[in-house]
Amino acid sequence: AVWAQGGGPPLAGVYAAALVLATCQAFFDPCLTTSVPELVDDADIETATGFELSTQSLAGLAGALLGALAVDAAGVAGLAAGCAAAYAGAALLVAGARFRDAAASAESPEQESRRPLRRILGELPYVRRILVCFTAANLFTAAVFVVIPLYTRSVLHGGGGTVALLEASLGAGALVGAFTGTRVPGRPTVAGAWCLGLMAVALALPGLFAHRLVIAGCLAVAGWCAGAVSVRFVALFQRLVPTADKPGFFAVMQAVLGASLPVASLVFGSAGDLFSPRTLCLVQGVGLLPAACALALLGSGAPAPETPVEAEAVGGAR
Repeated sequence: AVWAQGGGPPLAGVYAAALVLATCQAFFDPCLTTSVPELVDDADIETATGFELSTQSLAGLAGALLGALAVDAAGVAGLAAGCAAAYAGAALLVAGARFRDAAASAESPEQESRRPLRRILGELPYVRRILVCFTAANLFTAAVFVVIPLYTRSVLHGGGGTVALLEASLGAGALVGAFTGTRVPGRPTVAGAWCLGLMAVALALPGLFAHRLVIAGCLAVAGWCAGAVSVRFVALFQRLVPTADKPGFFAVMQAVLGASLPVASLVFGSAGDLFSPRTLCLVQGVGLLPAACALALLGSGAPAPETPVEAEAVGGAR
């Protein structure tokens, strides 16, 4: 923030700052998810997971609204100052938070044993297949953050206000999905397949209809699907993965799913120089369909869960 006030920082400095912030987030997010079962009772895991994901969606919504407008109004310097103030405020809130003592549970024999992730996923083939499906899906859903500004500039001929509207629609949908995801009926894999199919349609429609309100509505639907699916599956993983294995599992889950963002950014950003944003929207929609079909087959035709714990968890998440 100080650097930006003295003039435009070099591009390398912006990249370095983004890398540092992303690294901090990569440590913070898995810890937050892992702590949920220690802070709430088992019956409240879905609700707590929905609340956790809703805070991320709410922050994304606020950032989408304020970020683009801040760039238009105050430039990069104002944006950097606002971000610095937000991080400082968050640090103070986290430092002042107090939780119930989990020392007793931390000393249990189950939590003392740490196993390699390969062994964890080897014993949970159901979880492994779901992760593969969502990693593939994320390659296309994460591209929306590249497509939105390209679409705004080239198709809608708008500025920061239009970007704010579209990203806010996406964030608002994700926020509602995080709160209502537990009410989506059916097994997580079946519900996830339907949500991915609906998201594919929502992301592809802007490639056919170039109207600002239509696109905002489509992004709201896509955001709702993303929020609802996240709640269902993170809550499912909370029950399927043994307590001792959760720190490593959620860290790697975050890394695997998060890795799709830079890959999608590079691929779709490069493709944006060759193809129109409307074509990229169609590619996003078509790319989600194989993952949706794979989830549907996993829910209806895959073998039953192989462990009693997994069977009880899947049944309880209906």
